Amino acid sequence: QAEAAFSTWTPEPVFGLPSALAMPATPGLIDTQTQGVTHTLRWPSAVLPEHLAAHLRPWSAPVDAENNDDLTLLVEPPPADRVSQVDRVADVALRVLWAWRQGEELGSPEVSLAIGPRWSRGHRGDKDLLPDPLLGVFTNLARRLQGRRVAGEIDLGPGLRCWVLEHVDDGPSALVAWNNGGPAALALLEMYLGESPEVVDVWGNRVAPEQRGGKHRVPLGRTPVFIEPVDAALAKFRAGFAVDEPFIPSTQVPHQRAVTLTNPWPMTINGRFTVTGPSRWTVNPQRQLFALAPGGSVSLPVAMSFPVSEPAGSKRLTARFEFQADREYVVDLSAPMQVGLKDVRFEASLRLDRVTNPGQTDVIATCIVTNTGDEELSLNVFASHVGHPYAERLIPRLEPGQAAIRTFRFLNAGVTANQQPVLCGVRETNGPAVLNKHLTLNRSR
Repeated sequence: QAEAAFSTWTPEPVFGLPSALAMPATPGLIDTQTQGVTHTLRWPSAVLPEHLAAHLRPWSAPVDAENNDDLTLLVEPPPADRVSQVDRVADVALRVLWAWRQGEELGSPEVSLAIGPRWSRGHRGDKDLLPDPLLGVFTNLARRLQGRRVAGEIDLGPGLRCWVLEHVDDGPSALVAWNNGGPAALALLEMYLGESPEVVDVWGNRVAPEQRGGKHRVPLGRTPVFIEPVDAALAKFRAGFAVDEPFIPSTQVPHQRAVTLTNPWPMTINGRFTVTGPSRWTVNPQRQLFALAPGGSVSLPVAMSFPVSEPAGSKRLTARFEFQADREYVVDLSAPMQVGLKDVRFEASLRLDRVTNPGQTDVIATCIVTNTGDEELSLNVFASHVGHPYAERLIPRLEPGQAAIRTFRFLNAGVTANQQPVLCGVRETNGPAVLNKHLTLNRSR
């Protein structure tokens, strides 16, 4: 009835139904004979950008594509009187990126993006309306992303994101990268990016990246930056380099793995790669040859082992590639790995104690072991420090879901602990697995 009434005033009226991402999906409310229906979804700042897919998925499936139902996401930035402008800019930039990628992956229906409120009052109230500065970020990102799609993702390390943006036509490709919660000191994109790349911020400002040792260095913050132009094929080749099973149990046996390579060039590539890290690891074979047809992939077996003192945590398998594609390439690639114990979470920290023994500064190591599996565990927790005796504590029965705490005191070690790390670890009582952590007072890890 509404369509019939409005059709007498305007041809082919379009109806917009307002809702919110946090509410249950309600597409299909309009009769199937009605043409031109849109759903406008408020996207409150409480719904994080990386969680968009889970909230948007219920809206995408039931929408009738034949009925031309579209989705419009209305971004609601954090209020300027509660959040700093830097954080507001980062928030809006990340929402634009995730919405653009999610809309591309949904395919149908079409997902549009809007921002509001777009105006703010000046000192004269209603007589003085000013555009919100976030409009500049919003429109600049729209132009930056136009005609591009995500062709892959490069793993730069924990907490860092880097998408490969390929142009659907013949335009330049790019990378977009940001720090998504990783340590600020390690938030760095470091690789060869091409002959003359530029770093472009969300306002459109351009600067040439620093280059050192044949690699470009781009510091990353919470606000995304674009790097363009880049070699799209090389960027996708980087994204395709991976270890098939990146979790490595902390056991003193050779670990059989495979590294995968994919050829994104429209020609056969031939070359070799040499494993260069992690340091002190043994990788066999260290050097391998490869030949890949256009679009082809290959898995090459490797055996990896490491010393008993190897600390747990994030690692990277690094390799130097020398190969011939559209030209000759010599590049360094890396793939993430994680050394740990299955079903065991181990945390350790150091603190100083000047009270228990007056006149000296003791160091206390606190170890927390949690059984994350389904079976009972028997473990030994140990700690050692230069100039002090090796100490060990038994955890005879650790039930699933339980945690145990063991502490170690190193008498008057306040000075040496600033210079030499304290080794803490946990090992199986009746097995070869050992997990180590090296701790210092300046920066525990």
